[in-house]
Amino acid sequence: MHPENYQFGSPDGQWIGRLDSKQWGKNMNLILYFTDEATGKGCWLSVFSNDNYRPRDGQINFKEEEPGGRYKLNTGRSPKGNPTFLGATKIE
Repeated sequence: MHPENYQFGSPDGQWIGRLDSKQWGKNMNLILYFTDEATGKGCWLSVFSNDNYRPRDGQINFKEEEPGGRYKLNTGRSPKGNPTFLGATKIE
């Protein structure tokens, strides 16, 4: 995994992503590296300790998830234009 191959951000709306890797950030966050199955593009999102390392819907604790998993992801934009990790559901 090379972080430079992943862009900050994500598609808007629902998409299917594979969790390629994760690493600890500097602000009590966990950086998640996903590949969008539809486009093959890599992107990264963060989850934070104050949210129990979960997206806003609170369903999945990514601290406990292993790379290689597939997820139906829901992402959007904040008023400032930054990516917002709204939700995730694991695809079995």
